[in-house]
Amino acid sequence: MDLILNKGNDITKKSFTLNRQQFHRDGLILNVHHTDNNSRRLRFMYTCFNASGDLIASADSKGNLFLIDITRRKFWGLPTVDSCTLLQFSSYRECEILIGLKTNSIIIMNFEIGTIKGNLIGHKSVPNNISFSRCTFCLTSSKTEAIVWDLQNNLKLKILSLETGALLKHVSFLPHSNHIIGCYTDDMMNIWEFGTFRILRVIPHSIWNNMNIKYFAISCDGAVMAVSSNNPVLAVYSLKNLKLLKFIELPEHVKSIKFLKFITLKDNLRSILAILSGDGIILFLDTLKNIIISELKAQHEIIKFDHVDLNIFLSCVLCTGYIQIFDITPYTEKPIKVPALTEKKLKFKFQQRTSPSKIEELKEEMDDVLNIDKLRSILKEFGEYPETYRTLIWEQLLQLPNNTVVYDGIRKYQVQNVFQNIDVEYRANNRSTKFLKILLSNLVTWCGFFAHVHYLPVFVYPFLKVFQNRPIVCFEAIATILCKYGSHFFLSSFSLKNIHPK
Repeated sequence: MDLILNKGNDITKKSFTLNRQQFHRDGLILNVHHTDNNSRRLRFMYTCFNASGDLIASADSKGNLFLIDITRRKFWGLPTVDSCTLLQFSSYRECEILIGLKTNSIIIMNFEIGTIKGNLIGHKSVPNNISFSRCTFCLTSSKTEAIVWDLQNNLKLKILSLETGALLKHVSFLPHSNHIIGCYTDDMMNIWEFGTFRILRVIPHSIWNNMNIKYFAISCDGAVMAVSSNNPVLAVYSLKNLKLLKFIELPEHVKSIKFLKFITLKDNLRSILAILSGDGIILFLDTLKNIIISELKAQHEIIKFDHVDLNIFLSCVLCTGYIQIFDITPYTEKPIKVPALTEKKLKFKFQQRTSPSKIEELKEEMDDVLNIDKLRSILKEFGEYPETYRTLIWEQLLQLPNNTVVYDGIRKYQVQNVFQNIDVEYRANNRSTKFLKILLSNLVTWCGFFAHVHYLPVFVYPFLKVFQNRPIVCFEAIATILCKYGSHFFLSSFSLKNIHPK
């Protein structure tokens, strides 16, 4: 289906047909692309479903908005807005949609007639999330503050402000309650009671085992929360019993995580978690059995997806700017004709990785492709390795073991009172400073001698910038270089009377 841009502001609904041939094969029911009046392709950036799951809103990079009604097979355009950054259907009025703008405001538009019904002004930075209470209240958030609004009259009720220097990673209403959960940049979480805003629970950052939380998913009944960093490890937390249930380490072929969302079906309210991996594939994980049920591969890499509770449809934004809409029923049951890895191949336990023969074959093939002679010729020709594959190449050159058991043991023993003045001495951002502290603590735990090397932060910081999304690779790369190439330097630079190297 091609959505052609209409310069006018009139609402004209047009019909379309669903792809019935693809429907039974891989679940794809609709492929949406977008052109302007000069037949130039425009890229979609955002999508969202309404509460019933039969209406999809989408926005492109130019602020053009479209609605797609799957049930009635209709689509129409809305008046163009200025640089859309966020889309969310209103749970208070079914005919309204909230649209975040780069001007830090949020407009409320009636999508049936295309008129603006309200403007929520108050954020100091770009809003990044919208959630709703069971009543008429709405919570919008940015990195610097969260604001509670009354949607009956679009009035600001409460501003949840932060201390100077503090930032928010996530804040939202918990489903089926009036409680609010928020996470700060130090990974500590608070749960507030709405109305009194009394803190009901503080979840310390220490329980996440040094995980730099990036992504959040909460089940539709508000009982379970899953969080992750970019690394392929999940933490599952019970919001009902207020305790950490387990960590789940994903299979070896999953290198990173880009997004999480619980998939809620009528017979399964909290166990299936959709995970967008770094290579643009959606994995469906049974969090109770720790089993990958199936995986969804689109025609091109998936960069975003959306799903609403008790709905069989899932929308994907591809790297090409297209939107593909899938029926996920075959992906959340035992896959028969779906081209995905089987349950038997991907069964795994907590803190244990499988090593199927296919992965071993791929490793041997990678060793042949990334041999030293080929890599040397690339370096001579271009003076550097491609940024996309730089970490992989150095991991291969240094023959890093990826020893998660030893690394996890080192992480458990955090050395205190080491390099305390990093924040003052090195003007790095909060995220880099936090990673640097963890890395230095791990190195001192591994070898206590490094506590006396005052220039160690300067030495390791370039490695941190390259390997910041893979902390174990960063640690092993530095340890390998220090052992193989730096041992004699340290022995000659420090007075170690009791050490006599042979």
